[in-house]
Amino acid sequence: MGGNAIKTTSIRRYNRIEYDTLCEKVRRIFTTDPRVAGTRIHITQCFRDKQDFGDIDILIQEPSEDSDHPRDLIFYKNLFETKEIHRNGSVVSMEHEGFQIDFIEVPMDEFEIAKEYFDFNDISNLIGKVARTLGLKYGHRGLTYTIRDGLGDKVGEIPVTKNPEEALRFLGYDWERFQKGFNNLEEIFEFVVSSKYFDASVYALDQLNHVDRIRDKKRATYQAFLTWIEGKTLPVRAKRDDRSTWFLPQIRRAFPEFAMLYDLAQAQQEKRAKVKTKFNGIIVSELTGLKEKELGNFMLQWRSWFKNEYDFQDYVLYASSTALSEAITEFHKKLISKGN
Repeated sequence: MGGNAIKTTSIRRYNRIEYDTLCEKVRRIFTTDPRVAGTRIHITQCFRDKQDFGDIDILIQEPSEDSDHPRDLIFYKNLFETKEIHRNGSVVSMEHEGFQIDFIEVPMDEFEIAKEYFDFNDISNLIGKVARTLGLKYGHRGLTYTIRDGLGDKVGEIPVTKNPEEALRFLGYDWERFQKGFNNLEEIFEFVVSSKYFDASVYALDQLNHVDRIRDKKRATYQAFLTWIEGKTLPVRAKRDDRSTWFLPQIRRAFPEFAMLYDLAQAQQEKRAKVKTKFNGIIVSELTGLKEKELGNFMLQWRSWFKNEYDFQDYVLYASSTALSEAITEFHKKLISKGN
């Protein structure tokens, strides 16, 4: 998880016996040490035949706001002797006995879905490609739907579910089979292609966006999967121009709360679009004569006069074009007079 986070201290890979011994040590500390007793952790599961390990990933529940033990680096150093430790967002990477330990801090309401997401090697990255063909995103925070504008650009995400069983079943997978775990990579690959929504064509590197292509090209498991599917007769579906919306009716039926959030997001997006037709750089520039940086600063100042974004939008929408123009012009005159 932490990649090459340890820069200056020598670390090595562990064999299965060493790795299992370290796992037991971690469990014992979080069971017996009074500073962390009761703290929820999860050591991510690997396929059972794995014999070589580059690090250990441990999910740890974020502390409550009234916790007496803040999760600073000293907190982790007091639990495990280390020669080097770093934080990158919610991930704390440390050296311990020549090995890399990565703690991934997870909010309580996302812990269950994060467990399933981080378990079993790179399986969730492969499943995530299936979710994308349905206009969804499968991540450690759950299954979400990406809202896009008319140009196809992302403008937001709507939560669909944080329940891991619901998420995997909805993506066409056998939850009971997933719970049994996997002996090797081949079993993982067989599981990935078992979804009725699986589309082999979306995994080719030339079909990925730039970020995913660079990342997945470096992933050994992803490359092994590409090799594994070569020559196999697997579903290849016609490319959809409406990838983000074709599956929307099924999502709405399965998740009524999502349907309400989606409708609300659409209404808000339509409202913002209407606001832009009455308040934009072209209109404001014609009224004030301002250009480029000065224009941008003025528009920000005018918006900040309102108590919040909702008040700003309501005013622009419901004021007449004449009243709006007069308000912008008068505001500009006042700023000029203050400057003088």
